[in-house]
Amino acid sequence: MLAYRNLLLSIAAFIAAPHWLAAAEPAPEVVVSTGNAAVQAKPASFSGTRAAVRTAAVSWLHRAQDRPTTQLGIALDGDTKDAPADRPLVVLIHGFNSRPERMAALRQTLSDAGYPTGALRYSSQEPIGASAALLSQELRRLGREQPGRSIVLVTHSMGGLVARGAIENVSLDSGNVTQLIMIAPPSHGTSCAYLSLPAELFGHVPSGGGHGPLNLVLTGIENGLSEARDDLKPDSAYLQALNRRPRNPNVRYTVILGTGTVFSPEELAHARQIVHQCAQADSFLAAIEPACQSVLSDFEDAVQGGDGVVSLARGRLDGVADTVLLGFNHWNVIGPPQSEPVAALHREILSRLASDAIAQNAKSAP
Repeated sequence: MLAYRNLLLSIAAFIAAPHWLAAAEPAPEVVVSTGNAAVQAKPASFSGTRAAVRTAAVSWLHRAQDRPTTQLGIALDGDTKDAPADRPLVVLIHGFNSRPERMAALRQTLSDAGYPTGALRYSSQEPIGASAALLSQELRRLGREQPGRSIVLVTHSMGGLVARGAIENVSLDSGNVTQLIMIAPPSHGTSCAYLSLPAELFGHVPSGGGHGPLNLVLTGIENGLSEARDDLKPDSAYLQALNRRPRNPNVRYTVILGTGTVFSPEELAHARQIVHQCAQADSFLAAIEPACQSVLSDFEDAVQGGDGVVSLARGRLDGVADTVLLGFNHWNVIGPPQSEPVAALHREILSRLASDAIAQNAKSAP
């Protein structure tokens, strides 16, 4: 019990001081390993202390050598070169602190419909801009391997920002993406980014992993203190720069947002009350209560109309008329299509893929 109390205090400390490892000096260039080549990426500035903490955490987590180095990049499902020429290659892009396997249900639906598929694996440790650069490199590689093949990007959550970073930057645009379908994109950020570390920690509690509470904290450091987390915050410098760019005129955009939030304003008020009661009973929590209450005051994405993580207001994107509202929440949307809102999502995506194929055939007709 004492160990878990200490874990909760660690979580509270990170909530209270999200910038305790604030930028102080530029980090050296890093090389991320892909399935095909190394990618030079210069992350946003962060302190030597922050880098040292992350390095120590990752080293500890990998000490038993049971966590092999992740291969980043686009992995295709089988030999997609033999797919019909009129079928676009659909590349799925996962969200923050996620992985391609989480989108397996949607991938299966697309494959069953006859579309060649693949998925991008990227690291939440990197700034979103670095992941966009990785995606750009991989899209160019696919362009060389399958010239003439159009590519559709289907993204979840932060994956939409990664995709936009690649196709809306003239220097990164590969030119072979014809359609971008974004599921629950935090186009203007999400206040839930302030709580991404605690969410990551609690997400690991059921699985345990044999390392105990300390492992949970270090796992959160490995991913939850990433530059991507800072980029996801409302009005972050990255989002401001991204949203100043125009939409790519050669790409058809679709935004699909959820309205199935599982939270209510009453629950947020209850959370405030719990924080206050805990602060009265613990001097440490009393010291950080103002910071905790400040975070809760911006937690509007969870209680306003939206999916529980991305509000409708922050999900909409200027210049995208094709915006669809469905009753899913941020968590069940990438699962099996067992509920009607998720099944409807799959139908909407298939419908747009079919219409894109018709548009591309009409464009290529003499």
